[in-house]
This record gives sequence, C-alpha cells and structure tokens, in this order.
Amino acid sequence: MKAAPIAALTAGAALLAGCAGYSSSVDWLLGRVPPAPPGPKSLSGILDLNSEPQGAQAAVSLGATCQTPCSLEITAEAPFTMTFSEQGFAPNTVAVKIQPGRQGVSDPKFTPNPGFAQLAPVAPPPKP
Repeated sequence: MKAAPIAALTAGAALLAGCAGYSSSVDWLLGRVPPAPPGPKSLSGILDLNSEPQGAQAAVSLGATCQTPCSLEITAEAPFTMTFSEQGFAPNTVAVKIQPGRQGVSDPKFTPNPGFAQLAPVAPPPKP
C-alpha cells in the first residue's frame, strides 16, 4: 500500500520536470528569442564629428576635442555629450548613447554616429 503514494509522487515529479523543458521548447517554436547577454561594460570605437559650418571646435564630455570635420577614438561606459562651438555661433550640444548590439546580428555602437551639429549664427550686439 505504501508503494502507491511513492509511485504517484515520482510520476508527479517527472511530469513537473518535463514542464520546465516544455516552456523553452514552446518559446523556440514560437520564434521568441532569449534576451542577449549583458554587453561589455564599456565601448571603444571611432566617433565621426561634423558641423555646419565646418571648422567648429568639437568637445566630447569625456575630454577629447577636435576641429570639424574630424574623428575621435572614444571609450565610454555610459552616454556622453559632444558640444560644438564656433565664434559668432551659438554652441550646440548633442547627446550620444551606446546602442547595445543584438546577439549574432550587430555589435554595440555609438549613436548618433556621425555626430552632427547645425550651428546658428548669433546676432551681433546692438550698436550704441
């Protein structure tokens, strides 16, 4: 008589173990892709910068600078900004994000890249 409850418990455990595998099989059959593993802690790459007018000073909040059009090698762990400035024009700041890659499809990258800013002329001061 004691064998029947033990057999029932064993059968129930086997059925539950099978359900764990069933879930992932159903996800695969339905085309659900598991999330990508966490990306690297930092991203290194080339950031291209340009402006209108060209020749503006471009300064990245991480410390690098250049005169547009230019390219900078950047290593970042988080979003950052780039600020474009030119005498006679209002400065323009652009936010740069790290776009995660998709496993087996694309690599992480800076966005926007190229970074571009349209600088607006500043009105001259009024004459006395």
